[in-house]
Amino acid sequence: MKRTVVQKIGIGVTAALGVMGATAVPAYASESAVTPASNAPQSPSPDNPTGPLYAPSGCPSGSFCAYHDTNGGALCFTTTTTENYPPACDNATWSVYNNSSKSAYLYYQQNESGAYYILGPGDYLLYMQYNNFNNCANGTTTCAGYGQVMAANVASVALK
Repeated sequence: MKRTVVQKIGIGVTAALGVMGATAVPAYASESAVTPASNAPQSPSPDNPTGPLYAPSGCPSGSFCAYHDTNGGALCFTTTTTENYPPACDNATWSVYNNSSKSAYLYYQQNESGAYYILGPGDYLLYMQYNNFNNCANGTTTCAGYGQVMAANVASVALK
């Protein structure tokens, strides 16, 4: 099973990293661990195997950014509106950064459809293979993509 570790980096900036663990709580549940902003990013450990968690680079203020690689590598595209991912990025991103003041709704399908995940303002997902789509517009768990891994599966984004 997986759990999400949220690393508080600074005012309004957190990083969510799914980590293998013994808990039976999905990655989107309230079982998240939060490190206070007064603590600096941690060195590698069993709970943080990749080292310090910093916001990905290259994302302009006020934008949502998607990256081809984990840990914010290889910027794919940026947007300040609601749109489908461009063909080169559609279902091909492994990390995202919401550097805007709005929530980013990440959708499993184009045109804001199917399951979605809400990424708060200033938040980022560095290793999306550990995160899952956890919402359906109809309030159930029966929409396309619900529970699917987010890495290489996001097709559209809406800033709301």
